[in-house]
Amino acid sequence: MIDTLPEDIINLILNFLESSRRELNKSKLSFFKMDINYILSLRKINKFFKGYIEKQQNTWEKIVRNNYNGTYNNFYNLSVPILNSRSNEIDDLCLKNTPLNIFRWLFDNNLYLSVKNIQKLIIKNRIDVLKLGFHYDEFLKTLFNRFYLCSSNDILSLSQNISPISTALQYNRLEIIKLLLESSSHGNPYLEQIDTIFNESIKYIKIGILNYLVVNHYDKLKEQINRKFLTIILRFDNIEDTLFYIIINNKAKVTRDTIKSIISKNYIDLFKYCYKKYNFYKCKNNSDLLLKCVETYSFVIFDYLMSEEGVYINPDEFSSVFLSKRKHNTLFLNMILDKYLYLIINGSNIISVAIKNKVNNERIEQLIMYGYKYDEKDIINVLNDKNFKLAKTMINLYPNIP
Repeated sequence: MIDTLPEDIINLILNFLESSRRELNKSKLSFFKMDINYILSLRKINKFFKGYIEKQQNTWEKIVRNNYNGTYNNFYNLSVPILNSRSNEIDDLCLKNTPLNIFRWLFDNNLYLSVKNIQKLIIKNRIDVLKLGFHYDEFLKTLFNRFYLCSSNDILSLSQNISPISTALQYNRLEIIKLLLESSSHGNPYLEQIDTIFNESIKYIKIGILNYLVVNHYDKLKEQINRKFLTIILRFDNIEDTLFYIIINNKAKVTRDTIKSIISKNYIDLFKYCYKKYNFYKCKNNSDLLLKCVETYSFVIFDYLMSEEGVYINPDEFSSVFLSKRKHNTLFLNMILDKYLYLIINGSNIISVAIKNKVNNERIEQLIMYGYKYDEKDIINVLNDKNFKLAKTMINLYPNIP
């Protein structure tokens, strides 16, 4: 059995497999081009080989790149293809649920991760491996290599960029972004990317990352947050808590356009807070806010505004906007019919709108009694809906039918 042989002999046998070695070393394993996964597979032979392989250190010849001039400690024509080969072999481990101790073994054997490997680890959310790598200088040189950073003005396409923080953003790896940004406050190249990361978190709708940046990096982003505030409101859904935090802590200016954007997202509590805090209720004419409610179906905010003292909108203006909509919210429509019918001018097509939106008979009959107009086409539509009770009422009250 091979495991009964002295380790010197086993070293010679395995070193012999490394065809590029001119001198065979029997005191330790020593590889340059050896397939990493093949050596790891020997662990499966038996307990002896498992222990024998896992105790190895500095087994592969170290290839170190000088980040200043791009040279290597070995001949360039050998180092580059060998590094590429090692990276491809390690990729297989990065894409699997490889135990942490195997990555420690890689580092201890001079097998350092390429930026491509790091990208795969981020995709797989292996923050444990990244934290382990912080104990190895060569790993840190790769992770914080400015060569892999995108420009400050454009992070490029996230699907094409190999920057570790770009990958973390694309796959919404908040904890990894925290690790990269918080690992050092001095000379950390990722902190120089904070504006770009913020913009991309908005572009790709990463709410968790946006929240983290707003809360923890406001000093670096205050101008950006204020400038992009409307975009944040409109681009994200269900972020009322985030907006409350920004507004309550005075991290962005609240303008009339801000209020309209809040209406468009139907953030009821936030609207009420801003409406009072920033004295919009003192404005003599808030019809633009009411029309924004109509435009975005924000009927609760509309009702709130109409209950405020001094709020007014011209019925002609309201009718023109409200009745011109192709689609209507049934709850909004019923509220107008029940509470604010005086905003609908006579001579309008409100009965046609009510029929189209399946408003109940009682409300439509009330509109007829109030003198709102309808025509034969409306009666035909009601008959097509087999609503014979309403059709009978409409026919009996139709002024042009003898």
